Order: sequence, then C-alpha cells, then structure tokens
Amino acid sequence: MEASDQQLTALLDDLEQVLTLPEAAQLRSIQGLWLDYRRRHCQWQANFFAGGSIQPMVYASCADDLTWERIAALKFNLCEGQGMTGACEASRRYDRPMGQP
Repeated sequence: MEASDQQLTALLDDLEQVLTLPEAAQLRSIQGLWLDYRRRHCQWQANFFAGGSIQPMVYASCADDLTWERIAALKFNLCEGQGMTGACEASRRYDRPMGQP
C-alpha cells in the first residue's frame, strides 16, 4: 500500500502543475472525500474478518487496489484533452507495475 500511496501522491503533485487553480482546489476537495471513502470501505471489508489475523491484510489489500484504481482514473488528466486521445508519456509513468494484481 505504501508504493501505491507514493504513486498517488506524485500523481496529485503532477496534476497540480497542469490544472488551473480552481480545478486543483476542486481535486484537493474531492481527494479528501475519496480518502475518507477508501478508509471507510476498506474498514467495512476488513470487518468481515474481525478478530482474525488476516484482517489487517484485507484492509491493506483493499486500500492498495482502490488506490491503483484511483491512479488509473486520474492519470489521463495529465494528457492533452484530459486523455480523450488516450495515454501519453506523462500518464504512462503511473501505470501499475507488472506483477502487481
């Protein structure tokens, strides 16, 4: 989860450079809501294993998966036309590394 969080932070920093000030402010607000959603959703998933030794792993796996999904959703905003023409070099830096689920 640490690697995906670092990637997301780097992506958000890069996005700040290409968005207008109002767009960046809106993204920061939305990102706060998304982080709350991730925490709550993954806690809900992990609660199915309450008291079990696997509970922390379920939470971490959930958070990692959601973070990579978030990266995939945001990375095209680095591209011309917000990704309408597909991936670009800037967005490819945020592709999920091979071998990761």
